Amino acid sequence: MSLFFSLLVIQLTHSLDMTQNILDPFSIVSSLPSLLPIESKSLASPQDGIAALLHASLSALSFRLIAVDSSPPQAPLSNNTLPVNWNKDGPGHYIFKYRHEQSSMEFVINISKLGKRTVINAIALEVSKLLRRLGKLN
Repeated sequence: MSLFFSLLVIQLTHSLDMTQNILDPFSIVSSLPSLLPIESKSLASPQDGIAALLHASLSALSFRLIAVDSSPPQAPLSNNTLPVNWNKDGPGHYIFKYRHEQSSMEFVINISKLGKRTVINAIALEVSKLLRRLGKLN
């Protein structure tokens, strides 16, 4: 009964004008297939699902994915689609790096499985200070 009620509420909420709410759950979930790699549209674990939903949410907020592991950032990926190897370290560990047009910072999302729990850490790094520390900017 409660599952039916939840689905009904979601359907009714979606039928209202939700164009101003870019984080509408129905919109986020609906965007998932277009953000997964063409080669693999399936999720291998619940942690893959959490990581993909987080990516879809950030994509809806216009964050651009620039890397999916600890490698140096690259140009934003086309259409913000996850690359084929996005979950190669899953379900135990995921790293996503983003940029946003309204900020000079780099945003790093780290998703880790710890036993039966999943922990999500996020940090915004000021890129110019980071590059100075690494000796790549004078």
